[in-house]
Amino acid sequence: RIVIRNFADGKGRLSMKQDRHALILRRYFGDSDPDARKEGKGFFLTGGFQYTFMKYVLYDVFQFFDSNPVFLSRIGLGLSLSYSTYEFPLGLGYRYSDGTWVFETSLSGIFWNGHFRDFHYQRALNFIGDVSGFGIDFNVGAGRIFGNYLLYFKLNEHRLFGEGHFVTKGGLSTSDILSQHLGQYKNYMNMKEWNLEMSVTGYLY
Repeated sequence: RIVIRNFADGKGRLSMKQDRHALILRRYFGDSDPDARKEGKGFFLTGGFQYTFMKYVLYDVFQFFDSNPVFLSRIGLGLSLSYSTYEFPLGLGYRYSDGTWVFETSLSGIFWNGHFRDFHYQRALNFIGDVSGFGIDFNVGAGRIFGNYLLYFKLNEHRLFGEGHFVTKGGLSTSDILSQHLGQYKNYMNMKEWNLEMSVTGYLY
């Protein structure tokens, strides 16, 4: 008799696709200015809207199941996870420029909601749900001006915390098939991103 417990682990390769669109507005105070070539310093209010779509595919997977006997083998495709989020950030930042060097930092709170689909290839099972919650977005950056060009480096941390519900669709085993008729299940989502960006901006005047 084989008994499968609810634990599995695996190691594989990952491919990722990301689409991100944002409209972020700022209101500057003091003598700070959106043109980094102008000397000034001061706070700014930032807010707007951001849409993100991401898809991960886990493949070439070496899988472990906590069963009796233990299962340990290569299974190929593991799972794909796709999600879309709608974010509404609002925060405060500070900018300093002496005409040659520019420094900027900001911190925003985020209200967000999203939709996700987690598909397990070997089980032919979908987990489909909606989630909403709050988050934070932190940026710190510095750059140097060379004539009409700005070379800029920025570090960003993006965190989202949420909860919601999901349903199952599909499945091969009896328990997986029955699970889609048992209503909704509670879920929690915690997403963390670190990004390091480099940009070159050219001014036309």
